[in-house]
Amino acid sequence: MPTTTVFIRSMRFLGGHLVTYPLLHQLRKTFPEDVITVAGTDPVSEHYLDTPWVDRFARVDSLRDKLGIMRNSTRIFVLHWSSEQYAPLGLFCRVPMRVGFHGRRLSDCLWTQSSEKDDRVYLGAAYMTLLQTIRDFDLQIAAGQAMHALALQAGIRPRPCEVIFMPGGGAGTYKRWRLDAFLALIAPLRQLLGPQTRFAVITGPDERREDERLRAMDLPGVQVERDLPMADIARLALHARLIVANDCGPSHLAQHTGCPYVGIFHEPNPEWFWQRRQSRAVMPANGSGEIQDVTPEQVLQSCREVLQH
Repeated sequence: MPTTTVFIRSMRFLGGHLVTYPLLHQLRKTFPEDVITVAGTDPVSEHYLDTPWVDRFARVDSLRDKLGIMRNSTRIFVLHWSSEQYAPLGLFCRVPMRVGFHGRRLSDCLWTQSSEKDDRVYLGAAYMTLLQTIRDFDLQIAAGQAMHALALQAGIRPRPCEVIFMPGGGAGTYKRWRLDAFLALIAPLRQLLGPQTRFAVITGPDERREDERLRAMDLPGVQVERDLPMADIARLALHARLIVANDCGPSHLAQHTGCPYVGIFHEPNPEWFWQRRQSRAVMPANGSGEIQDVTPEQVLQSCREVLQH
């Protein structure tokens, strides 16, 4: 049976895995009869086997592991862009289709198809350009389709809301715009979208304090959703009119939906922000690199702009 293997990078945080979802979904559409295998060095199988498009996850801790996987692969897609080993290994194992990023590496000539890695391009889109070397497709439509496929696995709860806040940031406090600043947006957004506008605040394992505080406040029209499965987050995002998020893992599901999106950053980070007409990245106006210097007024103005699209 033909096998497509995707070699992922070693990533500590959730976002580094979620940006692969549109590519994996599109691979399933392109090669519907293939066994889709994700291969990586970290124990992150749950991020992939819980999706509707990955059949198998393989740990590849050694050169022997990689050779074993490649010898049984019809196609390999390599998401690494600094390693020299994957293209030569693929050639040695006589993998018919070897797809990876090219740059200034000696091994770049060994790919059968390749795409340039540009640090100014959002990672979710960059990964999809690898498959574009084989067949053309619209990146934004493909990302949205992936989220629709993922959302089909969601339960009937939680209740959809017009606005979603994502105040997470597992990498550290330097990525966390404070909860009070998010809450300051509620009243002006209700003036903009209507007094009955409902809000969902998505929290995860690192936002226990925010979760407890929000539940104690019991704000009318604000529901708190903690530790949701990725499918449920995708479903919420697809039904939203606006999403405001820190640079956190679930923010990538939000960006993939194409919903009007405002991301809050401490500094420019184009690999993790998909610049589109309906998205805005907000950073400290004074260039301080301190995320708390971003004002609610800045974010609100960006919300107005994306809602026009």
